[in-house]
Amino acid sequence: MTITVDFMSGRFFSLIFSCQTLTSLELFNTSFLFTAELPKSLQLLALKSLRLKNVRYAASDNDCVEPFSTCGSLNTLVIEDFFDPKVLCVSNSNLRSMTLRNFNLFTSHKIVLSTPNLRSLTVTHAPFHQLSACDLSFLEQVNIDFQPHCVEYGLSVISLPRELAHYVKILTLSSGTLEILNGLSPSDSIMTQIPCFLQLKSLKLKSSPNISDEEVRRIVEYLLQYTLGATKVDVINC
Repeated sequence: MTITVDFMSGRFFSLIFSCQTLTSLELFNTSFLFTAELPKSLQLLALKSLRLKNVRYAASDNDCVEPFSTCGSLNTLVIEDFFDPKVLCVSNSNLRSMTLRNFNLFTSHKIVLSTPNLRSLTVTHAPFHQLSACDLSFLEQVNIDFQPHCVEYGLSVISLPRELAHYVKILTLSSGTLEILNGLSPSDSIMTQIPCFLQLKSLKLKSSPNISDEEVRRIVEYLLQYTLGATKVDVINC
C-alpha cells in the first residue's frame, strides 16, 4: 500500500495502523504545513516493508521514540527525513535492510540502532548529526552516498563509518562522499579519526572527473591505514 498525503485525519491514521494483515506500507507526506504524526508504537505485526517520508514521530517526555520494536516481521525500512524527536531509536531484531535519507542539514537528530540482524545499511544525501549502533555482528554492507555540498560535515562522514567499522565487510562510497573526503586537508584533525575496519573485505569507490587518480589513491590510503587484513579496492568511474 502506498499513501501520499497533504493531510490525514487521526481516524484514517488509526485505521491504517490497526490493520493486522498489512505487509507493505509507503507513507509520503507532501505538506510543509501539516506533518503526519505516527503513533509511539506501530502495532503492525505482519508488516515486512515500510517506507516513511517527511513524518513526525510522537515522542515521549525525554524526546526519544522507539516506534518499530513491535513490528516483529519487519525486514526492510526506509526513512526519508523526519520531524521530531531528537532521538530516534530503531530497535528491531528482525530488520535486515535499512536506508536513511536526510535532506535537512540544519536539524540535529540522533539515530540509535539496535538491530542485531541488520545486513545492509544505506545512508544518503546528508549526514545525520549523530548515529550510534550496537550489536551489528551480521552487518555485511554499508553504502554512503552524501552530496558534495555537505563538505562542512566532514566529521560526520568520518564518524559514521567509525560507528560501523567493527562490523562492516563491504563499504561503498559515492563520488560525492569522495569529494567531501578529498576536501579535507591531510593535516586536518578530522583525518586522524579514521576508524580501524576490523573485518573490511571490500572497498568500492565511485569516482568522478572531479577527482584525480592521485586524489583517489590518497583517500584509499587514509581510509585503510588502520585496517586489519587485506582489503580489495574497486574504483568505479561514473
